[in-house]
Parts: sequence; structure tokens; C-alpha cells
Amino acid sequence: MELTEDILLRVPIVTGYGNQRFCIENYRNIIEYTTNLIRVQTKTGKIHILGRNLVIAYFRDDAMCVMGEVLSIEYH
Repeated sequence: MELTEDILLRVPIVTGYGNQRFCIENYRNIIEYTTNLIRVQTKTGKIHILGRNLVIAYFRDDAMCVMGEVLSIEYH
């Protein structure tokens, strides 16, 4: 059985469903959480989700899902 690079390196995976829902896998922690900005630390850097009426629908140790009107996603 071969493992993919994302599993071996635990790189972040961002999956979008339109502009209303984005899920992030392999994150480390939530740095900042407001209705307009969610900043997330990953192993390889930070991800900023900017939008309106943002909420964290769920979060677990290895994955989280953000809902609301997502205007942009930035990698830092």
C-alpha cells in the first residue's frame, strides 16, 4: 500500500464547496477567530480565510470546516 504525499508530510488540504464552505485538513491550531477573519496555523505556514459571517462549523484534532461568505483565502 502506498501512502500519498499529503498523508506522509501532513501538508494542509483545503477543500472548497462554492464560496460558502471550506474545510481544512492537517491544521495545527486556530490563531484568530472573528466573523470576518479566521487565521489557522499549519505545519507549513498560516492560512487566512477572509469573509463575512464566518463561523467554524466544526473542528477536530486534524480537520475543521468554516462556513459563511468566503471572499478570499490567503497562504502566508
